[in-house]
Amino acid sequence: MVLPYYRNISDFAESEKGKLIGKIISYLIQAGIIAYLGYQLTRIGWGNFFSSLPTNPLFYLLFLVIYGALPMTEIFSYMQSWEMGFWESLPIYIKKRVYNKNFIGYSGEVIVYTWARKKTLGSEKNIFKVIRDNNIVSSLASTTVVFGLLIAFILSGRIEFINELASRYDTFTITSTSVIVCIIAIIAYYNREYFFSMPARIAGMVFTFHSIRMLVINAVQILIWHLVMPEVSFGIWFTFLSIQLIISRVPFLPNRDLFYIGASLEVSQMINVSAAGIAGLLVAQNVLDKLLNLGLFTLISVWEGKRDSLLGIRESD
Repeated sequence: MVLPYYRNISDFAESEKGKLIGKIISYLIQAGIIAYLGYQLTRIGWGNFFSSLPTNPLFYLLFLVIYGALPMTEIFSYMQSWEMGFWESLPIYIKKRVYNKNFIGYSGEVIVYTWARKKTLGSEKNIFKVIRDNNIVSSLASTTVVFGLLIAFILSGRIEFINELASRYDTFTITSTSVIVCIIAIIAYYNREYFFSMPARIAGMVFTFHSIRMLVINAVQILIWHLVMPEVSFGIWFTFLSIQLIISRVPFLPNRDLFYIGASLEVSQMINVSAAGIAGLLVAQNVLDKLLNLGLFTLISVWEGKRDSLLGIRESD
């Protein structure tokens, strides 16, 4: 018996055996994601979830706006570099959101890379560059909007606990961190051709898309909170939004949503706001997000499995 010879991993991946193993691994990963999402939902507690669900139907409509903002924006952003249809690419960017939010950071980019290769949207090198550049511009836009909003909140005095928060941090730490960030930014700027190749026109459009997304979802978030708890002042909601914005920029933070809920409960005690009401609202949003992730991910995975089976039957015919 002569064993087949494969020159590299790509050759093996294209072989019948490689495709079969690839499918098995893909199904195992998808099953693992579904099980993990189900575990997260159970750990939060279904009783807490159902008891804290808002009754205003506008809450759910606005929640869908926040949920869909990222996949929609990324579709239009990647369309600037790739020729792809809206509906055919929507499932992959929803899966990207699920992977990045509930699995491992940047695992969603791997999914997009694999999908783009299969769709032959460019060479492996160019696909990598497009994904890398979109991530850089998206992060730059998000960070710019976050710090812009935080500065605006601080200058307008809308953050209720800013004085107490500021007293907890060493001035030297804040200054040294700012200097390091500036040095990195200067080095990155003068060596940008080595790790950024997106044309300025496309980069400007992608930056605009993500900046608008950030402004819209933060405005909608404030509106959602106000709908559910109208007795709470906007100043307090700006405080909680500021906490959310700060936590969103902390890298490699596990369970960012649950960490945010814990931090918000501590702050609610500092500013004399009902901790039970805040917890119910934030838990409801957190569980709804995971529930929608679970439902859409399962639906897309089943649909992709049926589609691949049909394609396999047609190819064999």
